[in-house]
Amino acid sequence: MSFSERNGLTKTQLVQKESMDENLRIDLWNAIYLSFWGLFSSGNSISDSMGLANVTLSNMDKLSQKAFAFFKIPINQRPNNWAKCLNFIEAEFNKLDWNRVYDFVELLLPYQFNDADSFADLVNKALETNNAAYRVIDGHVTSVVSEHEIQEVEKILGSHSPLAEGAQEHIRMALKKLSDRESPDYRNSIKESISAVESIAKKLAPGEKTLGSALNIIGRREGLHPALKNGFSSIYGYTNDEAGIRHALEDSSNVGEAEARLMFIMCAAFCNYLIYTAPPATS
Repeated sequence: MSFSERNGLTKTQLVQKESMDENLRIDLWNAIYLSFWGLFSSGNSISDSMGLANVTLSNMDKLSQKAFAFFKIPINQRPNNWAKCLNFIEAEFNKLDWNRVYDFVELLLPYQFNDADSFADLVNKALETNNAAYRVIDGHVTSVVSEHEIQEVEKILGSHSPLAEGAQEHIRMALKKLSDRESPDYRNSIKESISAVESIAKKLAPGEKTLGSALNIIGRREGLHPALKNGFSSIYGYTNDEAGIRHALEDSSNVGEAEARLMFIMCAAFCNYLIYTAPPATS
């Protein structure tokens, strides 16, 4: 994490859905450049190196035509000098609304100009790094986070229940570790997510030292469905056994973004459930 993130001076965004910040836009442009524009060739290496290359005779002639058609700009306004043409395309790209950026990405997805990382892979890396709610799946930019999931997190963070006080800090820390652009810490994000549930459960079952024992008390007292209790106890066991998240601190290779995000959303929802079903005196 950066200094600003460690000290709570920047707002951590749960997910970029129906929006796009500058970092995400830049990373998507870089993916486009590395996959297409940066591979420009007119067949004349001297003119290419001098910035005098002709677009019409290059490998980017047809693709740049598609870009101008996408921007609704007459093709006769396309500069024939490649450097000027690319500057024009970049300027138009930066004017696009967030959804049109994704439309432009989809326009380019069928094309491949090199044998290195595919354009889709580079786009997905940018989306994951910037915590976007979308991924490229089967040639389309597709939502992978629902509005309901976002609402569950916002609900626990906005709760005024005394039960939520400790849990909210754990959820915030889980979000920070999950969303860190430079070095995401998925294992500790999961630990914080589970700790949020543990915090509420122990308040509902004072004196109990583990989440499992607390859930047993809550289940007997408040009618927590056995399948729900057992399911969450099993998840807690996964994080707490010898090969689990809390003990395998030296090996992060088996803990990925998908697991951390699943646990984050699921724990936020379970926190809300415990608060909602708690006796009036405690909720």
